[in-house]
Amino acid sequence: MTRLIRRTFLVACVLAAVSAAAFVGVAKANYFGTVDITCTSATYNYTTFPSGTQSMHETVWLDGALLAEKFFDFTGPSGSDTITFTVPNDGASHFLEVNSYSITNGTPMISTANPADIDTPATTQVK
Repeated sequence: MTRLIRRTFLVACVLAAVSAAAFVGVAKANYFGTVDITCTSATYNYTTFPSGTQSMHETVWLDGALLAEKFFDFTGPSGSDTITFTVPNDGASHFLEVNSYSITNGTPMISTANPADIDTPATTQVK
């Protein structure tokens, strides 16, 4: 009986190790993306994607409202896209958030951790 329990435990450990190794292999995909933000555009740069068609969902939010949205396809492993928008020239400070989501891989790619603080009018700057 003890021998059966040991064998069952050993098989369970081996299966767990194989499953963990498979998960680590998937997690190593490490898709990478950056975004360059100006007062009128956001340029998304994608790298280390798998070969083949990649579909992205890009969004720009201003003060919590959707300002611009685009679906973009590129052929991996890298691609770049620019989305344009207009910030109101009302003299107020605005909160800008830029995001990107990989539809193909089901992965959030870019979310500005410290969204740009934009001042208008006159000299519009991204801080």
